[in-house]
Amino acid sequence: MLSYVARAREKGFGGETMIEGEEVRECLMEAGCTKVAVIMEEGDCVSLIVEVRGKRFLVAVHRGSAAYYAKVVPEELAHTSSCSTLAYYPHGLYAFSNSLRGLCQEIVTKASRMIGWVRER
Repeated sequence: MLSYVARAREKGFGGETMIEGEEVRECLMEAGCTKVAVIMEEGDCVSLIVEVRGKRFLVAVHRGSAAYYAKVVPEELAHTSSCSTLAYYPHGLYAFSNSLRGLCQEIVTKASRMIGWVRER
């Protein structure tokens, strides 16, 4: 017999749920990224490197129980690709959405906004 918590998790309540890297990669390509590579899949999170308008960004995409969220960091400023570490990194912007498609659009918007922030090295 399943506990109340186990039944709730089976129905998508209470806690994080799995997310597929290939699904996120395809969504980001459709949203306007010119290149996307999955770095790591960590259950409820996928870390990727994406290219938007010629600039590269590290992105950690999370799927929570009720919504999607992501942290977008310019590659030059990121010193990690781990989902858990990137979330607490002081640089970058967060994106939120109720759908993966909406989140992918927000990621491209946030990345485009940050292009002017980092000078060429």
